[in-house]
Amino acid sequence: MSKTFARSSLCALSMTIMTAHAAEPPTNLENPEGRLDIIAWPGYIERGQTDKQYDWVTQFEKETGCAVNVKTPRLPMKWSV
Repeated sequence: MSKTFARSSLCALSMTIMTAHAAEPPTNLENPEGRLDIIAWPGYIERGQTDKQYDWVTQFEKETGCAVNVKTPRLPMKWSV
């Protein structure tokens, strides 16, 4: 086996191990901020103010303890430069 092949194999194996470890989701947060700020188009993030059937925020806040602050842009935003 050549040295180049051995190094390449070792590098690939190392990357696989690091990627597998990095892909694991966290089990807890040590210092959560407690608030999520979101800028969203009207209708994308609903808290039931317009229609009680469309409330995605309240349950999330109850389950996570994280307050959601939704801001809706007034003017169309430019997403590309």
